[in-house]
Amino acid sequence: MKRICLVDYDMTVTGGVEQVTANLSKMLAEYYEVFLVSLSKKNSDIAYKLDSKVHYEKKLGTPKTRIRNVIMDNFFSIRRFINQEHIDCVLAMGTYSGVVLSIICKGMKVKKIFCDHGALINQLDDNTVTNYRKIAYRNTNLTVTLTERSMSDYFSYMKADKNKVTYIYNSIDENVFKFVKPYDKTSKTILSAGRMTKEKGFDLLIDVAKKVFSEETDWVWKVYGDGKEYPMIADKIKQFHLEDKVILCGETKEMYSKYSQCGLYVLTSYREGLPLVLLEAKANKIPIVSFDIETGPSEIICDGTDGYLVDKYDCEAMADKIKKLMLDSELREKFSNESSRNIEQFKSENIKQKWYDTIEKVLQI
Repeated sequence: MKRICLVDYDMTVTGGVEQVTANLSKMLAEYYEVFLVSLSKKNSDIAYKLDSKVHYEKKLGTPKTRIRNVIMDNFFSIRRFINQEHIDCVLAMGTYSGVVLSIICKGMKVKKIFCDHGALINQLDDNTVTNYRKIAYRNTNLTVTLTERSMSDYFSYMKADKNKVTYIYNSIDENVFKFVKPYDKTSKTILSAGRMTKEKGFDLLIDVAKKVFSEETDWVWKVYGDGKEYPMIADKIKQFHLEDKVILCGETKEMYSKYSQCGLYVLTSYREGLPLVLLEAKANKIPIVSFDIETGPSEIICDGTDGYLVDKYDCEAMADKIKKLMLDSELREKFSNESSRNIEQFKSENIKQKWYDTIEKVLQI
């Protein structure tokens, strides 16, 4: 059996990349002997439960977080680990892992796949991150992006070899479907969730909410998540006197059970790769309203059929679409009934097969 190793920058924190890494390691364990390495360890335990078949290498990694220190502290131990365990292929999960492994694995025979979990177009002006992507792309056998748009951007902006870049969507976690219930068109709850960091646009969410709740309504907007932007968001809610309407629910490990309780899902991010929360909302047949940011939502939502795509950062237009759905339960139900139209391409069985095919091709290079 071939041996592969997924390498994440920090598996001890909660985040989309870490969740995807845990899910992908489980899928690939059906075909390969799977190992998992966390380069950095902010906390003592990993944030997501792993499948029993996955070997998590607890002794590897460093508590330091700066890239230079992560490279220095892991350089010899990871090279030794790859050789001793006869690893056939490593998957670098995310840009930072990609650049670190490009340096650590330089000159080694092991096959390397760079999994770009961001979106090139979103950070083109960030010279540091763009250079990291260039290093990872040039020093690995294959780059896998999250969306078709991101793959095309590699060809356009990096002049990438079309044989060295492909795309594979994130899969919907199979556990999500265990919590799916019939859509409740009587629900008067709007739902949003995510890390409270700048790129997730929770400041815009409050601007939208101010317009949505400018008229009397018995709807409420529940927001799940935590992060450095939390105090600012809480202050802005107070500033707009929305405490009874926008409810900050904090971080939860029971997120999958929350979708069935809502009538609408809203995403106000400045940028995304491929937002897992939209996939989870789609799996629960929840109508979605999202900004049409460069990558992600437009490959998940069919505008006017199962949700609405709104010009990015247009808070007035987003509020109008949300209010339109709030006032029309039949339209919400119609959108819900259409939400399964393109869901098959995101299911784990299809994504698992694509990953297997991709890894097998790389192993034959």
